[in-house]
Amino acid sequence: MNQFKTLGLLSLLSGLLVAIGYGLGGSSGALIGLAIAAISNLVSWYQSDKIALAAYRAQPLSEMEAPDLFKMVQKISDRAEIPMPQIFVVPSPAANAFATGRDPAHAAVAVTEGIVNLLAPDELEAVIAHELSHVKTATPSPRLLRPPSLGQFHTWHKFCNTVCGSVAVPATNVRVAATP
Repeated sequence: MNQFKTLGLLSLLSGLLVAIGYGLGGSSGALIGLAIAAISNLVSWYQSDKIALAAYRAQPLSEMEAPDLFKMVQKISDRAEIPMPQIFVVPSPAANAFATGRDPAHAAVAVTEGIVNLLAPDELEAVIAHELSHVKTATPSPRLLRPPSLGQFHTWHKFCNTVCGSVAVPATNVRVAATP
C-alpha cells in the first residue's frame, strides 16, 4: 500500500511537469516534460537511497568498526524477518537516524555519530527498531524522495532558460537570464 502512495506522489509530480511542459511548449513541451519526468522518476526510484546517503556524506560501516551496532541491527532485522540492511554512519554531532531504500532487499540504515555517542544502547536499539519498521513496511520518508523530485523542476527550469532565453521563477518572481 505504501509503495502505491509513493507511486502516486511521483505520478502527481510527473503530471505537473507534463502540464507545465504543455503550457510552455504545447505538445512538444509536454513530451519533453514527460521524458524529464520518466528519467527523474527512474533515478528517484532506483537511486534515492544513494542520493540520500551521499547528501548526508554517510560512510559505510564494517562489522569490525562497530561490532555492537552490527549485532543490534542484525538482532532487530531477524526479529522483523527482513534482510540485514547496510549500515552507514553520518559524520555529524546531531542526534539523527534514518532508513532508506526502495524495499527491504535494498535497504540501508544510517546513524549519526552524535546519536551513537548520546544514547544508551537500549535507546539506540529503539531508534534503530523504529527506522527498520519503515524498511519492513516499505514507507520511504517523503523527504528522501524530495531531492530527486525537486530536481525535475530544476532541470525543467534550466531547459526553459536555454530554449526561451529567460524564465520567471514563480516563488521569487525574479527573472533569471539564460546561462551560456
